[in-house]
Amino acid sequence: MQYLIIVTDRIVGGHTVGTAHCHSFKQRLYDFHNTNKPDPTISSSLLQLLQNTCPQNSQSDSETFLDQTPNSHFIVDNAFYNQILAHNGTMEIDQNMALHPLTSDLVKRLANSPDQFLDQFGQAMVKMGRIGVLTGNQGEIRKTCSSVN
Repeated sequence: MQYLIIVTDRIVGGHTVGTAHCHSFKQRLYDFHNTNKPDPTISSSLLQLLQNTCPQNSQSDSETFLDQTPNSHFIVDNAFYNQILAHNGTMEIDQNMALHPLTSDLVKRLANSPDQFLDQFGQAMVKMGRIGVLTGNQGEIRKTCSSVN
C-alpha cells in the first residue's frame, strides 16, 4: 500500500530535535554555491556560531543542534520554526522552508501555533508509521544514512 506524503508532512518533520554534522552544512558557511562566500540567508549570529563549531580547514566533523533554540534541543515543539523564520536554520533545506513562497505561510502558522504544530506533527508521524518498511532482500536499514551499507 502506498501513502501520499504531502508538503505538510515533510515540513512538520523531525528537525525539531537532533543534530547535524559539519559536513552536511559546511558549504553554507564558506563557499555557498561556489561563491566563496557564506549563504546570505544565514543570520550573522548563527554564521559565527557555526563557523566556530566547524572551522573552515578543520578535518573534524563536529555536530550542532538542528534547532538553535536554547533549552529546546531535545523537545519536540514549534520553536524550530521561529528559528528558521529568524534565519537560524542550520540546514539549507530547513532555511528554504521559511523562504519559499509555497511553504513560508505554513512555517509561519506552525511558528505561531504550538497546538497546530503538535497536532500536525502527530498526524505526520502516524502517516509515516504506516509506510511499509522493506526488510530482508527488499530493503535496507542504513547504518549511516548518507551511504549504502
